[in-house]
Amino acid sequence: MMKKFYKFILFQLFLILISYIMSINISTIGSFSDILIRYISFGNIFIIIFFLQKKLLGKKFSRKLHKIIMILISYIISTALSLLILRYWFWFIFNFRFIIHCYINNLILILILGSVIMIFKYLKNELEETKEAKKRIEIDYKLKLLRSKINPHFLSNSLTAVSELAYKNNLRKLDKLIVKLSHLYRNILDFSEKNIISLNDELKTLKYYLKINKILYGENFNYSIKNSCKKENPKILPFMIQIPVENSIKHGLKGITRGKIEIEIRKQNQNLIVTVEDNGKGFSQKDFNKKGSFGLSSIEKRMNLFFDSYTFDIKNKSNKGVKVLMVIPYET
Repeated sequence: MMKKFYKFILFQLFLILISYIMSINISTIGSFSDILIRYISFGNIFIIIFFLQKKLLGKKFSRKLHKIIMILISYIISTALSLLILRYWFWFIFNFRFIIHCYINNLILILILGSVIMIFKYLKNELEETKEAKKRIEIDYKLKLLRSKINPHFLSNSLTAVSELAYKNNLRKLDKLIVKLSHLYRNILDFSEKNIISLNDELKTLKYYLKINKILYGENFNYSIKNSCKKENPKILPFMIQIPVENSIKHGLKGITRGKIEIEIRKQNQNLIVTVEDNGKGFSQKDFNKKGSFGLSSIEKRMNLFFDSYTFDIKNKSNKGVKVLMVIPYET
């Protein structure tokens, strides 16, 4: 109901604006108040007659040709009625030339109004198409991201570790691994339905992944997490931290003894700063050209979808290893 009321007010403002524009035209007959009365009476009568026809005739007049006929009928009748109102209500005295002038001016008004409505509808359709396209891209990324997260190599290693622990009868360690693995994949499936998650949820899932890798690699793998935003718990993209960590373990730390990953999360001004560093082999020029995998490239593409400003940077450190820097707006 409020939406219709706002449209009505907007239509009245449109009539006032057109009346003012026509009043400053030297070829227009009458003052601003005279033209305003004419246009207000004509415009409102026109709308009433048009919608009455639409209501009474319904689906019979759904085609474009039928709508044009309805507009012409409304135009002729509303102009005649508005002239009668001017003559017998406001005591206007006019001749045949004035009647022709009113019909011409009212036709111009309808053409202007029709053009405005057509432009508005075109812009609305363009906006809806853009939203639909963005939604399709989001769904596509979600599916690709989900497929990339169900990593057969990692799952195979985990199941091999399960088998070895069962063989060695290490039930305590086996129980820990199975529980963490189930929590990890449950969270992965849950996150794949969301565009934005909390930082604490991201870190909770990441810790499952890191602890599983600790079980798999033992003393050859260590990690540290420094998070100064735990209390405020800002929003973040799903797997935004986990993907660079996975990339470091899979590529950077492969074959490295005493491999380590350092994760730091902090707030700077109105931005969330996330860094992921490892002491691995680093990127070669070939790796830079490929930019890793779908996972890494998806972070930047999703940042572009959801944030107006962001930073995603991967570079080799001066000593050894890789540093990934990610900056997004700080939102809680």
